[in-house]
Amino acid sequence: MPKELNLNIELIKHLYIKEAKSLEFLGEMFKCSHETIASKLRKENIAIRRWGMPKGKKLSEESRRRMSNARKGMKRPPSFSVFMKEWHRTHIHPMTGRFKELNPFYDKIHSENTKKTISDKQKINSKIKWQDKEYREKVIINTLKALSKRPLKTEKLLNQVLQQNFPNEWKYTGDGSFLIGYKNPDFINVNGKKICIEVYNPYFKIRDFGSCEQYEIQRSEHFSKYGWQTIFIKQEELGNENLIQKIKMEAKI
Repeated sequence: MPKELNLNIELIKHLYIKEAKSLEFLGEMFKCSHETIASKLRKENIAIRRWGMPKGKKLSEESRRRMSNARKGMKRPPSFSVFMKEWHRTHIHPMTGRFKELNPFYDKIHSENTKKTISDKQKINSKIKWQDKEYREKVIINTLKALSKRPLKTEKLLNQVLQQNFPNEWKYTGDGSFLIGYKNPDFINVNGKKICIEVYNPYFKIRDFGSCEQYEIQRSEHFSKYGWQTIFIKQEELGNENLIQKIKMEAKI
């Protein structure tokens, strides 16, 4: 007679019912066939799950709620972590490490036609997503936050000047927290005036735009389309004693 397997039925029940693990997963974990696992569960009067949902059928909100409530507060048995550590130690995952060659797509190269098809689909999907205003703003804000650590040194210095000489008048927004036509000003007036301030290092603007004048023209033209006035402050002006007077005159404060 074949030797009876010594299986931890309580752990199997927990993994199958509470963790919703598949018969195949349990069979591989306990080094036996999935039919053996199914037989053990049937002896415990546990119904075997059907393979997936019937075609075209979806779970009702009530069913989803009951399934969610059934999982809340559940605790794994003490032996669970021991079994899982051993399983992960011995399990060969086809997508990682030296076993990646078991992945059916490993070392395969797409044809130029397939590459173009994939690229075209991605471009179409991106254009469709970009039409969504909330999605577009979310991407821009997250991108601005990831580009660099803000505020920059020049922005910190200017913010100190503004808060000392114009309390409750200006707010720092260079971290992507405020957009004007999907562009991000460094500071905005918070008392009803549509005025923003841009502080910059001339070196980078000359490199990217050809000249500081060209940068200021393009930036101010963009903001003016939305009714905003722009005050430009170069890095070297931060230590200038005329800076405060310049802001007062241009902002008419």
